[in-house]
Amino acid sequence: MKKIALLFASAFLAYQMYQALAALWIQAGINFHLGLDFLITYLIALFDTGIFAFIGFAYSTSQIIVSSYYRLKNSKRLQFCYKLMGVSYFRRLLMFFFWGTKKNRKNTLMEPELVLKILFIKHINLNLVI
Repeated sequence: MKKIALLFASAFLAYQMYQALAALWIQAGINFHLGLDFLITYLIALFDTGIFAFIGFAYSTSQIIVSSYYRLKNSKRLQFCYKLMGVSYFRRLLMFFFWGTKKNRKNTLMEPELVLKILFIKHINLNLVI
C-alpha cells in the first residue's frame, strides 16, 4: 500500500511538473517576469526532485537502476578524469573537515549530535588559527 501511495505521489508531481513547464513555456512567449519565472523554475526543480525521491522511497536503488549501471566501463578514462578534477584532494579535505580522526568516524555512525559538536569545535579552532 505504501509503495502504491508513493508511486501515485510521484505521478502527481510529474503531472505538476508538466503543468509548470507548460506555464513557463506560455509565459516565455507573452512577457518576461523574473520573479514569476524564477518561482516556476524553482517549483520545477522541487517537483523533479520529489519524483525521484518518492520512487526511491518506494523501491531500493538497486531495483530502479539497471545492473549495467554498476559495471565500470573505460576505467582509464575514469582515472584520467579523477586526476584531472583532483578528487583525491577533495577526499582529503572531506576526511580532514568531516570525518577527522578514527574516533570521530566511529561516533559519526552512532551519535550525529556529537559530530555536529566536533565540526563546530574544529571550525572555531580553524578560525582562531587564521
